[in-house]
Amino acid sequence: MATSSPMQSQVYAQTQETEPLIDAPESHIRALSEPVVRCWRRWPRVFLTLGAFLYVSVLVVWASSNSDKTSDDARLSAVQPESRVPVRPLPSGEAAPRRLQCVAWRATGRCRPNGPREPQNDKKCSDVIVNGMSGFCEVEDVDTGERFQVMQRHCTSLKDHVRFRCSDAPSFVSYHFDGHEAVQKALSPGFSLPHVTDNGLTPRDG
Repeated sequence: MATSSPMQSQVYAQTQETEPLIDAPESHIRALSEPVVRCWRRWPRVFLTLGAFLYVSVLVVWASSNSDKTSDDARLSAVQPESRVPVRPLPSGEAAPRRLQCVAWRATGRCRPNGPREPQNDKKCSDVIVNGMSGFCEVEDVDTGERFQVMQRHCTSLKDHVRFRCSDAPSFVSYHFDGHEAVQKALSPGFSLPHVTDNGLTPRDG
């Protein structure tokens, strides 16, 4: 039987001792690389989450900014409920104009503006009021919160071709103030009509 020589036994023993020294660095590298790979795999999820959060934030900001812009349009396009605050006719002869905004057209019965209320026939501020409808435009003082009746109409107050909207009520109410201001301006020294050129002639009577 062949026997191994002492030299071969010594070489084999050295080989067995050196094998763990060769495998050790590879095992450490593998142990360090696995967490790195797992970390890189998580990044797409992180980016996706951040993107979704930013998208939702932009939508919230956009919606809040648009809500302020459309609040006035919504007020004009919807019939506002009646307030518990008493609504009385706007006092005449006031010295200063009020800042008014339209609330709604309030319909009344018996062909009179002071007739019984008919809430089912109320109109939005943007709706057209025509002949055959009785009621009044309800407006609110922006500064005091008071509500008034303006532009009261009988069912026969308007001619067939005449129409109006309650959204015009604030301008209608302040018309006499604007007219008075225009008259005072015309009476001031040096006033001249716009877009009228001076022809150099001296005005004379007759």
